Amino acid sequence: MILLCCLALATEPRLAPVATPPERPVFPELEEYALSSGTPVIFARRDDIPMVQIKLGVTAEYADLEQGELLATLATELLGTDTQRRDATAWQSALQSLGARVDLRLTQSRLSASLRVPRGREAEALALVAEALFEPRFRRKVARIYLDYWTTHRETIEYRIHSVHERAVNHAFFPIGHSLRHASRTDDLGELTARDAEDLVARVLREGRASLSVAGDADVEELMPLLEQHFGQLRGDTPAEPYQDIEGQGGRWLIDRTGFEVAKLTVALEGPPAGHPDEAPVRVLWGILAGSFDSRMSMDLREQRGLTYGVHGDMRAWTGLGMLRIDLDTALDDIGEAFLGAEEHLDQIEEEGVSQAEVDRAMAHLLLEQAQDFSRIELVCQQLLLAQAWSLGLDIWDRDLDALEAVTPADVAIAARKWLVPERRIWVITGSGDWIAHQLEEIDRVPDHVITAEEISAER
Repeated sequence: MILLCCLALATEPRLAPVATPPERPVFPELEEYALSSGTPVIFARRDDIPMVQIKLGVTAEYADLEQGELLATLATELLGTDTQRRDATAWQSALQSLGARVDLRLTQSRLSASLRVPRGREAEALALVAEALFEPRFRRKVARIYLDYWTTHRETIEYRIHSVHERAVNHAFFPIGHSLRHASRTDDLGELTARDAEDLVARVLREGRASLSVAGDADVEELMPLLEQHFGQLRGDTPAEPYQDIEGQGGRWLIDRTGFEVAKLTVALEGPPAGHPDEAPVRVLWGILAGSFDSRMSMDLREQRGLTYGVHGDMRAWTGLGMLRIDLDTALDDIGEAFLGAEEHLDQIEEEGVSQAEVDRAMAHLLLEQAQDFSRIELVCQQLLLAQAWSLGLDIWDRDLDALEAVTPADVAIAARKWLVPERRIWVITGSGDWIAHQLEEIDRVPDHVITAEEISAER
């Protein structure tokens, strides 16, 4: 009898107890305003926090620039250094004297400026932000320091398994020509200049479409004139163009990077874009499958079978495009078994569905995460900007929570059958090519593409 009990305990999967569902999180109260240019300004009231968070977003369109991706990265490094009025040290000192924090960055699609400042010091801090954006003086010497560092960093990319793997996942998922594909190479860096980066910032501010969000203990009557003074020349925001589709082509990529005793395994699929009706059931699905420490894959592949150091599930949603991704780090000898284990979990949840207890557990995690996001004024500002840029509506959070709380096991099963189609799964494995290829052949999962680390580093 004791032996039978022990065997039963050894074979039954370990599941974490069902968490008590937290209370439904409440998004801060919103007030809508606009600058004279039409630029929307959304205030999220948080009187309990004696800070003010201000975030500016400017939708950027410069796909015509061949080196736009790298120039944007260079501009991000140089923003907040020297300006036409003072050097970098003086600018930073002035900012620190106010107790303020600023983050300025330019991506492939958007310029953002984020300011966090104690209540009552908004005027001086906003003047410094505007100075950095509209009166920059990017120095060649400083730009050269960054470019020399990047050159060294990028020339050794094939020696770093994580960097190689991330570039491979990006190239396997996003087709050639896609705006989110990482296409830059080391030999592109020699063509960049500080002046080009400065011109790009000016172009984005001149031609881009802006929106503003404010959260915290802000006085609207005092703040609106300041925002008008510093950002009134920017154009009002219009909806961002959706990202192009990836066409959902699956396959298996093996990236040969010898010299490591570990291997990296990723499976990626196209997911629902922001605002899609399937977003809520897929969030629950992904939470059950791989999105938390007590997910199916984590409890089985990590806790029970010891095949991975960790399971990391990620769900990303943009306008017009989404991405589902699961990452495993595993010992080199376990890659074949880990591949089959991940595949089995994807197949099983697609074929058999989930239980109500699993839905309740995933729901508790998601509601808790949402409550934490709502409590942080910097994340509230970011969510407000995205809601405006992607035309999701300012009631998106209530709609999302309504949809999330209505999810049933049947909804999750339907979502699994729709989004986890085997033919659309993109598998990327990075590590010692010969040994990994041998294991994949033994399980009849021969890779469709075999690429060396050097080739993926140089690939556009």
